[in-house]
Amino acid sequence: MFEFNLLSFILGVLAGAIAGCFLAYYLLKKYMEKKMQEVTKLMKKEEIRQLAGAFGHNLSEQQINLMMSSMERAMEQAKAKNKKK
Repeated sequence: MFEFNLLSFILGVLAGAIAGCFLAYYLLKKYMEKKMQEVTKLMKKEEIRQLAGAFGHNLSEQQINLMMSSMERAMEQAKAKNKKK
């Protein structure tokens, strides 16, 4: 009925391994991009806090978050404007 073909088996395993590597690379890349965004957001918060402190202001977490959201909206608007050009 079914005849075992070693060459087909090896090629199937090899193709599966290659596909698995590509999938793992893609998922790892997406995970690392997400983590970098989180780290960047934390760094920006600390930079805003330090800059405000340099000018003698002590900002609350709510004020820093408000500034961050304003900056993010401005960046999104600038990206949208650049895409239209």
